[in-house]
Amino acid sequence: AIYILKEYQDRGIGTLLVKELSKAMSESGFRSMIVLVLDENPAKYFYEALGGKLIDYDEITIGGKPLKERVYGWGNLKNLLEKIS
Repeated sequence: AIYILKEYQDRGIGTLLVKELSKAMSESGFRSMIVLVLDENPAKYFYEALGGKLIDYDEITIGGKPLKERVYGWGNLKNLLEKIS
C-alpha cells in the first residue's frame, strides 16, 4: 500500500514510487501489475491517470465493515514506465 500524507500529495511522490516499483518489477521479470484501491479512496483517480484499467471489484472487511475495492491493472509495465518517465 502507498499512503502519502495530505501535505505531501500532488508533489509527484506517488508517481515516483510507482515508477521505481514498476521499474524494479520489470527488471525482475514481471510484465504486468495490479493494485487494489478502496472504492471510497480518491487515490483511485491517481491510478486511472497512470493508465490503470479497472478490471474487477473485490470486497474486504475491515473492522467488521464490508468495503468495496477496485482492482486496477496494467497489462504491460513497459507501457506504464513510458507513460511516467
